[in-house]
Amino acid sequence: MMEHILGIPTEQVLPLPSVRMVGDRKVEICNYKGLLHVGETKIRIATCAGDLVLEGVRLDVAHIAKEYLTVRGRIQRIYYEERV
Repeated sequence: MMEHILGIPTEQVLPLPSVRMVGDRKVEICNYKGLLHVGETKIRIATCAGDLVLEGVRLDVAHIAKEYLTVRGRIQRIYYEERV
């Protein structure tokens, strides 16, 4: 995949999700569409690449804005799941 389009990073041109994990305690997600499920052990986030699922312990949406959201807690697993 191209890393840049016209000299601009791909994630700024296409609505692809960007996931940044800080240790096992914080995840920042950019370019998300919405929250589908929020629970203490599982959070499901809609993205154009499918549903991003975070599993862990004491999960919490710490910050939510139009551009990005932050999840805190003990993150044990992150994966994409196709929407059926």
